[in-house]
Amino acid sequence: MRLGVLGGTFNPVHLGHLRLAEEAMRQLMLDKVIFVPAYVSPFASIDDSAPAQDRLAMLKKALKTFNFFEVSTYELDKKDTSYAIDTIKHFKKCLKANDSLYFIAGGDIADRLNEWKDIGELCELCTFVIAKRSGFNKIFNGNAVEYIDIDAIDISSSEIRDLIKNNDDFKSTVPPEVFKYINEKKLYR
Repeated sequence: MRLGVLGGTFNPVHLGHLRLAEEAMRQLMLDKVIFVPAYVSPFASIDDSAPAQDRLAMLKKALKTFNFFEVSTYELDKKDTSYAIDTIKHFKKCLKANDSLYFIAGGDIADRLNEWKDIGELCELCTFVIAKRSGFNKIFNGNAVEYIDIDAIDISSSEIRDLIKNNDDFKSTVPPEVFKYINEKKLYR
């Protein structure tokens, strides 16, 4: 099995996340991509974060029509700061010896990789994959990293939260089910 793990706060999950998972699956010939929402990210502010149960609900709604995408509550269940190294160790234990594990990340994290907990060990336990966006030219020299080319949707969760706070239209940035959920729950207002 070739398993991809895509972590993040998914605050909220958006079309860029889905595009990244689809492209990683296609280019790396993965059998499955598991989305792992963080309980608390060591890098993200929780000031305007939706509660974990809402972020999980939105993620489940966004992935409902994708056969090869799943959600893991591993990091949410720990109820602590989420570190990729712990998550990869968890999934590594679940795999067989000849299975391959890929940790998928967007190009926006490349500048901060040296700040990640145990990044060297993380890169030894799995294939660390960074999606290159147009205009991306950062090369991470510290550890073995594989790159995939992707025409990413130019949006971030923080930009979506700002759109919502300003009562601007954000319908084209998230799956329809997520748009409906955010409005019904009045999230990020």
